[in-house]
Amino acid sequence: MPYVFGGGGGGAGANLPILAFKDSVTYTPAWTSEVIAYVIGGGGSGGAARDSSDWTAGASGGGAGGTAISRLTLTGGVSYTIVIGAGGARKVTTGTPQTHAGAAGGTTTLSGSDITTMTANGGTGGAAVVAGGASAAGGTGGSASGGSIGNFTGGAAGAASSAYQVSGGGGVSLWATTPSSIQDNGVLAPGGSFAYNSPENSNYGTVVA
Repeated sequence: MPYVFGGGGGGAGANLPILAFKDSVTYTPAWTSEVIAYVIGGGGSGGAARDSSDWTAGASGGGAGGTAISRLTLTGGVSYTIVIGAGGARKVTTGTPQTHAGAAGGTTTLSGSDITTMTANGGTGGAAVVAGGASAAGGTGGSASGGSIGNFTGGAAGAASSAYQVSGGGGVSLWATTPSSIQDNGVLAPGGSFAYNSPENSNYGTVVA
């Protein structure tokens, strides 16, 4: 997931640029500036399941990466290391019966000689289950550390039973509320929305923590 540097309010400081990094790089600013940095870990991938009979498999979504947020002064000419954590690798079934757990997302970091290192850990992968198995627990959100404004755990995915269920992945949280996946009793469900934690104004009836 990317970093975002920049922002701006009213007055002379408005309309400052926003820089997003989706790949790991060494960033050396040309001038000294104050920024708001968001460091977001990679999300876990969902599980995959297939049984020899219909309606007897289930798979859960992956957890979201954590988010660290800081207000920083980046010094012109100083090199800062940005490591972007990749999302968990996609899982597929190739036979029956077969289950594959999802893969964890990677860790994202921002570090430099004159700043506190910011770390956002990836979410864990989802699970999978076939007939007669227990419920497939959803992936859990990654933690975060080093943020001077906040360190927020990513949202968790919902669980899925073997009764032809899937659950969506957890959502990224930029506030104290941790969002969850939404699940609708056996029907394909969406991933957890951006900082979403309530079923109000939703067609889906159950929030799965």
